[in-house]
Amino acid sequence: MILAAGSAGGTDGAAGPVGPEPSPEPGAAPAGGEPNSVGDAVAERFRRDGVVHLEGAFTEWVDMLRAGVERNMRSPGPYTKEYEPE
Repeated sequence: MILAAGSAGGTDGAAGPVGPEPSPEPGAAPAGGEPNSVGDAVAERFRRDGVVHLEGAFTEWVDMLRAGVERNMRSPGPYTKEYEPE
């Protein structure tokens, strides 16, 4: 995941919640730390650079999102719009 200024971190440049578990990136909150948090080193890089890479931030959500997309493809709702190539 890429967290950029003005996204999940808000407009003040502070890093905010990023996913279901702390990132394994060096400087991230240690295992057993506060959920949905990043460590001071990552937050500082975000403030300095405006972007950080948070490896694995959405790992636990991928299967749920994949299942939702597959369900919607099998049973489209009333607001579905299908596009055909010209």
